Amino acid sequence: MSSKTFVPAAVFVLCLVCVVGAVAQAQPTCDSLLNSKSAVQANANSGDAYVQFCLGLVYEAGQVVPRDYSQAMTWYRKAAEQGEKYAQYNLGSMYNNGEGVTQDYAQAAVWFLKSAEQGLTQAQFTLGRMYYNGKGIPQDYARALVWYQKAAEQGDAVSQLNLGIMYAEGQGGPQDYAQAMSWFRKAAEQGSSDAKLNLGLMYHKGQGVPQDYAQATAWYQKAAEQGNYKAQCNLGFMYNNGLGVTQNYAEAYYWFAIAASAEIESAEQKQIIKLRDDAASHLIPTVLSREQKRVSEWLESEDGD
Repeated sequence: MSSKTFVPAAVFVLCLVCVVGAVAQAQPTCDSLLNSKSAVQANANSGDAYVQFCLGLVYEAGQVVPRDYSQAMTWYRKAAEQGEKYAQYNLGSMYNNGEGVTQDYAQAAVWFLKSAEQGLTQAQFTLGRMYYNGKGIPQDYARALVWYQKAAEQGDAVSQLNLGIMYAEGQGGPQDYAQAMSWFRKAAEQGSSDAKLNLGLMYHKGQGVPQDYAQATAWYQKAAEQGNYKAQCNLGFMYNNGLGVTQNYAEAYYWFAIAASAEIESAEQKQIIKLRDDAASHLIPTVLSREQKRVSEWLESEDGD
């Protein structure tokens, strides 16, 4: 899902950000069942779906036995055909990644769907992403919305974020800022810096809520402190222009400078550097030196994490 970026002259980066990374969801552990080569061999003819799933995990991981994606595929398929939802998801992942088999997005979607229909959150998220991007299946925002919603309702923060963006942009259904705000808030409560950024944007632009620069600044601050460079840039803008806070060129410089240090596209970085330098032009040398030290301390602390 691409970001939308609006860059008025000498202003700041406004964007609705969509993260498409993998959903973190624990799979069943098989350590106690297949913790040695002899245990793997003893279960090699098992007809039990859970054991077959575990054999697939063992061969995919390559810790107890040498990694063998072909064997992993074989065992995942046996378990998946018996309806084991984790095996269905892993089989889909192997088709998706071309591990142990020729890469086949359409087949990946088939197995993700089987797993998603059994309620597996990570499969629901992945299927939503495939429908959104038209990867392996025809692009269909309405279906993407359905699957993101299912995963979001199970508490997945990434799906909540993506669902909020789709409602905000009217993708897959009518534009609904109130729904967007609700889902951004749920994701923000789980720590998503992008959701916090987007809440700031909604308050900034008065979408789904009355325009409130103080609330916008507060949400930008939360996201900025988590290292979100877009929020850092937006927070710098608020301080630079005295929106929701007392105008403070030193704070504006500080946040612009941190944002400019991010590994981002050259054109965007140049825009932020211009904002940083403009804020610096309002500072006396001693204040500028102080803020440069603060920036260095921030960057050092981030490098140490």
